[in-house]
Amino acid sequence: LSGYPGYSVWGNQITLQAGTYLLSASFPFFATSSDVAEIRLKNETDGTFHGNKMFVGGGVQSNICFAYVTIASAKLFSWQIIAITGTLTFLTPATLPNTIINIWRF
Repeated sequence: LSGYPGYSVWGNQITLQAGTYLLSASFPFFATSSDVAEIRLKNETDGTFHGNKMFVGGGVQSNICFAYVTIASAKLFSWQIIAITGTLTFLTPATLPNTIINIWRF
C-alpha cells in the first residue's frame, strides 16, 4: 500500500479508504486434528466483523481467509483469532514472512 495516500499498514492493522475491497490472508500456523481456531476480518473502527469465519484444524498447515467489504470512509482493519479450542501453534518467526495479505479494490 505504500505510495497510496491515506493507506497504511502498522503491525497487524491495515487502514483502508472509502471503497469496495476483497481481502485475503494466508496464515502460517498448525493445528492438530482436535484443535480448532476461528479467524475473521475485524473492522477495528466500528467493532464489526466481515467475511465468513475461517475454521482451522485437522492438521492443516496453511489456510486462506477471504472477506468482501464496502466502506464509506477510512477504516482500520485487522485479522483476528476470535476463538481457540485446544492448542494452536504458530510456526517459527522465520515462517512469518510467509503470511500473505492480498487486497483488491474495485
